[in-house]
Amino acid sequence: MSAAAPDPWPRRLMAMLIALFAVSVLVSWVSVSYLGRNPAAVESFTPADGWCDPATDGIGVHCFGDFQLPRAFLGEDSPWDPVYPAPGAVPAPNPYTATAMAPHLFARAIEWVGAGHQGSMVAYLILLAAALLAPALWATLGRPRPRDWVPLLLIGVASGPFLTTMDRGNSAGFAVPFILLFGLYVRRRPDWVAPVALVCAALIRPQFIFLALALLAFGRIRSTVAAVGAWFVISASAFALLPGGPISNISAWWSSLTAFDAQLDRLSVPLVASREFINLSVAHTVTMFDDWLVGAPGFVGTYGPMATDWIVAHTMVPGVVLALLALVTVLLAPSRRVLPMALVVALIVPILTQALSFGYYLMVALPLAALILGPSADALDGTGTSRERSGMLRSLSRSSRVMTAWAWGLLATIGLSVVPFIYSTDIGRQSTVKGYVGALWLLVVLVTLVLMWMPPRILGVAQADDVTGAGR
Repeated sequence: MSAAAPDPWPRRLMAMLIALFAVSVLVSWVSVSYLGRNPAAVESFTPADGWCDPATDGIGVHCFGDFQLPRAFLGEDSPWDPVYPAPGAVPAPNPYTATAMAPHLFARAIEWVGAGHQGSMVAYLILLAAALLAPALWATLGRPRPRDWVPLLLIGVASGPFLTTMDRGNSAGFAVPFILLFGLYVRRRPDWVAPVALVCAALIRPQFIFLALALLAFGRIRSTVAAVGAWFVISASAFALLPGGPISNISAWWSSLTAFDAQLDRLSVPLVASREFINLSVAHTVTMFDDWLVGAPGFVGTYGPMATDWIVAHTMVPGVVLALLALVTVLLAPSRRVLPMALVVALIVPILTQALSFGYYLMVALPLAALILGPSADALDGTGTSRERSGMLRSLSRSSRVMTAWAWGLLATIGLSVVPFIYSTDIGRQSTVKGYVGALWLLVVLVTLVLMWMPPRILGVAQADDVTGAGR
């Protein structure tokens, strides 16, 4: 029997990432040297964001604001009382759930045992870095040759999501290992791993409950119900443990989340419609029609401002609509069990549905890239004999031209998500390139949902069986 052809998609993704990094170096050099852009401010946020005294609580001029801000909330009588970075400043609402603040409670515990504020921050950042590097480390599993360690750079320490999340100190990064585990075990034994990984990721950020879309796609109804139920019970219990009681705390969190979504930028534009920040949400993408349709004749020219005004007043509706479309598709569509498409929908929908989804949420591209690059399921089980990389797109090697084009589009979008582009059209704005990545991911998801409604024989792909047992 002839050996199976090697999977071409890992090499294609590696080549695309290397090419984009080369372009990024040139673009970033021009942007920083000639246009005077601040790399951290363009790709992430202003380092001196005012959330600490850098001399005692930061590093250099940098505060790691998303590490400092939840600690400020935890110092209030109610964690969902707004806090002020400085006297007279605009108050900052707390969008975090009770469980989302667990990493910051851990950091405070380290401080209390004698490590001090900076010591606890360093320990927190080390753990955060380990979590963000988990996909890159997995992609090098069992590969002793130095050239096989390139993913440690491409989807690791040199990647935009790693740099941005570390720069902010944002605890969302702790969800990355669980997202990777979910992708690995969504249709593999032991069958409890994927639901537990889903629960852990959703406890860190509630929008990751939409990972359950992949479980539903493979008919794992009981696993989905158990995971969602466990997440709800744990989340409610965490709200109950904090002062104020569960109902009052949940109400305060919801009010604070609504206030967070309604914030304004420095030009008094609502953040959901602002061009100042990288926002991946479907709501923000809809408001981009305002820019595209300016100057068009008649009603078409008024549609953009009308859409923006409506989105500002109903920030959550576009995300709900997208989630419902995805839910119906993974339950009913003929090709819902094609693994790559199911995983793309499950991993990307969570970062598009919330009204404000800042650039660090592109971290979901790290486990997605690792699943394409990394060792196959057979290699993980120790039964593989090939040294070639084999990932989740292997089944598309002999697929139709439509699916091949879809896979290339996926690789390009992952590349633009992972590679840092230090370029902005205005000195006060973040990366212009990353400003359009949310729209690209929305396009990828919508095309994926459409393809799922096509029969597998037309797509030229085989549906993956649920190896854990139907309905489990």
